[in-house]
Amino acid sequence: MARYLSVTPAVAGQSVTAFALASAVLAPIIATFTAALAPRRTLAVVIGGLSVATAVGVPLGHWSGWRAALGASRACACW
Repeated sequence: MARYLSVTPAVAGQSVTAFALASAVLAPIIATFTAALAPRRTLAVVIGGLSVATAVGVPLGHWSGWRAALGASRACACW
């Protein structure tokens, strides 16, 4: 991962750690908010969010460079 992104192994490790921590913290919160929704609606929200993220992220990464796109996503995740 570090070689592919042209960053040090420490930075690559920090990004993996940030993803894991964000997942661990946000998963119960999201589960609590979506528990009241019907399962099909929850699935539609998740798939819709992934579709929007892909539709925005791929062109952003292509035009601005993947490093900038990943940095922006990391900044949003830490916000």
